[in-house]
Amino acid sequence: MRLRRIEAASFGALSERTLGDFGDGLTVVLGPNEAGKSTFTALTRYVLYGFPTAREKEPQYAPASGRRAGRLVFEEDDGRWVVERTEGPHGGPVAVRTLAGATRSALHTELTQGVSSLAYKIVFGFGLDEMAAIESQRSSDDNIIARLYAASVGLRTSPQDVRAQLEREADEYFAPRGRSKRVNELLTEMRDIRAEIRTIRDEGAAFADDRERLSALEARLAAAAEERAGRRAAHAVLASAVSSYEERIAQIEERDHELTDLRRQLKTAEDALQREVPDDRVLAAAAEIDALVGDASVYAQNLADLREATAEASQAERALAAALAETGIPPERALALEAGPDLLAAVEEARDDLRRLEADRDARAREAERLSVIAMRVESQLHSAFEPLGISPGPDAGRVLDNFAAELDAVESGASAGTKSRIDVPALVMLLAGLASLVAGLILSEMVVAIIAVVPVLAGAFFVLRGFLQGKSVPLALGPTSVDTFRSRRALDAARAAWRAAEDSRAAADAATSEAALAADTYTTRVALFATRMTEAGLPAGTTPAAATQTITLVRDARRASSDFQAKIDAATALQARVDAFSVRVADVASSVFSTLGVVEPDAVSGLIGRLRDALATAREAGARHAQHDDTVRDLAGRIKASEERHVRSKNEAMAILAQRGLEENGSLDALREQLAIAEAGSRDADAVYDEVAAERSRLQGTLDTLSSEDRGAQLRLGEASVRERLADAVDRYVVTATAARIVSRAQERYERERQPEVVKRAEQIFRTMTGDRYVGLSVPLGSNRLEVFDDHSAAKESAQLSRGTAEALYLALRLGLISQLGDVGPGLPLLMDDVLVNLDPERRRGAAMAVADLARERQIVLFTCHPDTAELLAQIAPDRTQITLDRC
Repeated sequence: MRLRRIEAASFGALSERTLGDFGDGLTVVLGPNEAGKSTFTALTRYVLYGFPTAREKEPQYAPASGRRAGRLVFEEDDGRWVVERTEGPHGGPVAVRTLAGATRSALHTELTQGVSSLAYKIVFGFGLDEMAAIESQRSSDDNIIARLYAASVGLRTSPQDVRAQLEREADEYFAPRGRSKRVNELLTEMRDIRAEIRTIRDEGAAFADDRERLSALEARLAAAAEERAGRRAAHAVLASAVSSYEERIAQIEERDHELTDLRRQLKTAEDALQREVPDDRVLAAAAEIDALVGDASVYAQNLADLREATAEASQAERALAAALAETGIPPERALALEAGPDLLAAVEEARDDLRRLEADRDARAREAERLSVIAMRVESQLHSAFEPLGISPGPDAGRVLDNFAAELDAVESGASAGTKSRIDVPALVMLLAGLASLVAGLILSEMVVAIIAVVPVLAGAFFVLRGFLQGKSVPLALGPTSVDTFRSRRALDAARAAWRAAEDSRAAADAATSEAALAADTYTTRVALFATRMTEAGLPAGTTPAAATQTITLVRDARRASSDFQAKIDAATALQARVDAFSVRVADVASSVFSTLGVVEPDAVSGLIGRLRDALATAREAGARHAQHDDTVRDLAGRIKASEERHVRSKNEAMAILAQRGLEENGSLDALREQLAIAEAGSRDADAVYDEVAAERSRLQGTLDTLSSEDRGAQLRLGEASVRERLADAVDRYVVTATAARIVSRAQERYERERQPEVVKRAEQIFRTMTGDRYVGLSVPLGSNRLEVFDDHSAAKESAQLSRGTAEALYLALRLGLISQLGDVGPGLPLLMDDVLVNLDPERRRGAAMAVADLARERQIVLFTCHPDTAELLAQIAPDRTQITLDRC
């Protein structure tokens, strides 16, 4: 059974507040002051045991309005239940609601079985104010530890309650100096009746002799009673001595067995201590090994990255070789080639120029060819035009026609023929255009344009000169009788028209041919200039613009491949350096641990780290076992010393019992029993004498009573008999109750004595751990409210002599030791601790936190604290703990 949540419906400053969900083991609740930690602790106890009334000395936690109310949610594997209580008479009504599983209407009773409200407050739900109560309550009427012992063996009623009830009943019957007790009252009544009887008897003088005898018998009876009482007292003393001696002998035997077992355990622990010796070399290198183990994953990643980088570098190298091969240029020249934007722009410009010049060249060549065909066709028609004139077309046909015309004019006018000159206009235009281009190229420093302009200048000059030479007059003789004038004039005009058409066609064809030649020369010149530029840039001669563009692209790709290859080489080099450095670290540590020298291969590093890690784990385990065995040896030595002291004490007490009986020498249990038998026989003899005297007195008293005939005497005798019977009953009842109380007390003391060592042993271990072996022993004397601790020098201190922090550590250790031995008592009740570690120094706080975490494996613990360092400490010790944060109310 585990507590999951505490729900405050209306309680103090809390209203509809929930704290949870709690874990099965340790739950740490961290909150500042006034967050409600103490309020939740008190609410848990009040819901389980009832809300206190105003008359009780308990914090009331009254809400601002309404009645106090709260709920506790408990959970098991097969169910979930809510225990809720509202303020009212007798602590308030309590109800159990089932959320899941079977109905358990008496769950709150099951949870608190064997644990009283006070026990819960002191042992199960406590804060600093209740820390010392576990000691002060031991000697009170309500002994918390005794009640818990009784509950741990399944007793529904505490033996302490039974003993107290029996003692109260015995006290009601008899007290040595009491007057209002029942036996005392009956004895007084008996004395009064007997006094009246004696008075009546004294009135009868006739019975004087019998009265004297009766008086003598009464004296003998008194003496016999005194003797009997003495014998019984002696017998009781001897019986007590025998019982005490038997108990001491049993203790001595128990101590002997205990010492034998402890010494055997000590020998085993010392042997184990000698065997478990950790490897100091490994422990000395623990920090380096831990660092290597921590960096092993990084090394493995670096090694994998190195292999990947090496593979990538090889791949990049192959890609670079392929890229350089595609350029068709030697690798050194390709990587040295300045394939920048300027070169690429120049290639693009040259490509565009060459495309344009090539297109212009081809177009002009086609045009020149077309015009040449036309000129040839026109020239072929000159024969038919010149034939009527009897002239053959030739280079000087124009001059011949002019001469013929002059002669014809002379014939017609009778004047002599003149001369005529002719200028070639297209050639003149070509000459002027070439001169303009030449001048512009020189002015603008465009040498290509200037060189190209030289071609039209030369061609234009040639054609102008040729026209000038053809314009000279050529004299021709024309007979006046060849043809008549009219027909000659018509033939001359036709010949001139044909000649002019032929000249124009030829001039156009020549001009087109010149322009085609100029375009071809320009294209050739541009190709030569591009080839020169490419050669200067480092490209092969004869590289075309397209090939240059492709080559530049391939060179750029090769350079990128070269950069990528270099980057991967650099990355692989850096990784190789890290891998080598780590390998050196591993080799250095391994040489100090395994005494091995040499270089460690990268693939062997991980295995070597594994060996170092395993060696360190083995050494640490051996060290832990060594420390554990050392603690065990010291603990056993302390326990042996304490057991020897108890052995000596029991032996001294047994010798003291013998000395009291005068048996210092050769005394034994048999001698005591022999004395007891003698005392018992004497007691029986005294009883027989007393009974005999009492019988004789009774017979004489009966005779006197018979002789007396007064009603008053009879009534007194009847009253005496009645009182005697009632007195006998009261005495029997007193003897029974007193004896039963003594038996219960002895049984309780024996159980506590036998059970207490386990509790004290566990508390002693916890307290020793908390104080770092400063205090190695703990004693809890029965019937006393004192606690004693022993330091490492066996000096005893009571709890009042300890500092506050040490005393609180002692009280906490006693609680933890007690709870660890309670078994099935209150298994479903959580331990609520309210800042109980606040007064401990850091070392003892760690020890206390370890003890709390250890108990949390068996019991549910909720520890409230307002100190974050305490919560952090518990988080380090118990990583699986549950942590809840509270805000201030």
